[in-house]
Amino acid sequence: MALLRLIDQAALRVYVLSDILRSLRAYAGFACIAPLLFHRSFVMLDGLDSIQRAFAIAEARNLIRDAALTHPVTMQSLFPGRLVIAGGDQAFRK
Repeated sequence: MALLRLIDQAALRVYVLSDILRSLRAYAGFACIAPLLFHRSFVMLDGLDSIQRAFAIAEARNLIRDAALTHPVTMQSLFPGRLVIAGGDQAFRK
């Protein structure tokens, strides 16, 4: 939360944060595809572990709310299994 608040305060115009999204769909999709692409590699276990440790949408939403940020913020999930938070002073001006 402190890091998100610091980024929000320090950004001159906009910021975009992108991370892995924790969801059953992301976990299952990676578990099915990874063995085909990363046969006998640490990537399989590391990827599944990373998905399990990532933020879920509700957790990220609560983090943003609790951080009491000073600038407008949007959050969205993107395929395949990405969480994107964008904000800043000029992020939503036209």
